[in-house]
Amino acid sequence: MNNVYNVIVDEFYIRDAQIIDTFGLSDEEFIALDFSSPMIDNLCHDIEPRHLIATVFASSEDEAVASVADKYRYDRRVLYAEKITF
Repeated sequence: MNNVYNVIVDEFYIRDAQIIDTFGLSDEEFIALDFSSPMIDNLCHDIEPRHLIATVFASSEDEAVASVADKYRYDRRVLYAEKITF
């Protein structure tokens, strides 16, 4: 029986992930953001990303990882799968 899995890059293998914190900015401030300005650094903070590669049907976590690694040309050793339950 096939299950549904999300296949994700392990965060250990992702470096320097940041997000620009736009919480609290008005629409006008958001639109006016200048990404080349040094001031943008004040809005950035580190995050622990979850880089979803694909959602697949597979009979096991290993099969899900193997199929996604092959299809999208990722190294299997940096991926993991999470079973989705409904």
